[in-house]
Amino acid sequence: MQNSKQVDVGIMIYGKPYQTAVSLHTLYKYSKQHINKIYVTFEKVQPFGFDMDELKALLEGLPVVYNVSERFFGFQNLSSNSIKQKLKFLIPSYRKSVRYQYAWEEAKMPYLFLMHNDMLFSGDLIGKYLDVIGTDIAAGSIGQCWNCPAFNKGCVDQQYYDYRPSSQELLELYKDWPHDRASSMGLLGEGKVSWPLPECRLNEFVALFNIPAARKLVFPRGKARLFGLKNSIDFGIPWFQDISHMGIKLRHTSYDTHAEHGWCSNHAGGTQSLTNENLYVREEEIAKTYFEENCK
Repeated sequence: MQNSKQVDVGIMIYGKPYQTAVSLHTLYKYSKQHINKIYVTFEKVQPFGFDMDELKALLEGLPVVYNVSERFFGFQNLSSNSIKQKLKFLIPSYRKSVRYQYAWEEAKMPYLFLMHNDMLFSGDLIGKYLDVIGTDIAAGSIGQCWNCPAFNKGCVDQQYYDYRPSSQELLELYKDWPHDRASSMGLLGEGKVSWPLPECRLNEFVALFNIPAARKLVFPRGKARLFGLKNSIDFGIPWFQDISHMGIKLRHTSYDTHAEHGWCSNHAGGTQSLTNENLYVREEEIAKTYFEENCK
């Protein structure tokens, strides 16, 4: 086990002060021996009366560096490879407003751990990832397999790199598939990318990067799109497609023995509560109770 402080942490905040506080305090409880700085970036726009100063008070005692994005992109699809879009990304304030990008560029340590603000840690996940990353550019869980018709039909986790169906084979797989985000978004058919599969990505809710190596691959230094960009399906997919087409294979490493994602929403993820105030308040109440009982 490695014990030196060689990891910076990056997190993007859109609401959820108590879920954020639980996420970062439980992370620090188990992994503080690895952590140098925690880069907290607030979205320029916030939901439901979010109070930035309230969250700062909850994070007191943690080694936090704060930043506020200058633009708000929300769930916009900025994944176009057009010259116009690339020129926009040459503007630092524009580029650093993309999810995780401020921490990606500002981190000083050799590793960067990116995470969502609806995590609950029960063990040293950073240490686990450090133990397995080796010479890879990243470590984390691969794929949104629960949304993919190829799951356990030739592909799962680590097999993503070798499972390469044709466009027609992928269309056949998606016939009668209930989670049809790819087909509804027009991502299937002749001339469309069939590998990596549409839902495949490095899941960005907990991922560790060998950041000097990863930065070299990503715009503006490399050809891969920014890690935090969203296509018509989800965040991180454009980056994953680009590095896969460069011949870079990632090692699947599960997080679920050390952390829970979306723990206030019965592991359904936190997206629904961002547009449903009643659900948002209910999840925050759960997190507040946990915080007061376990994190003070």
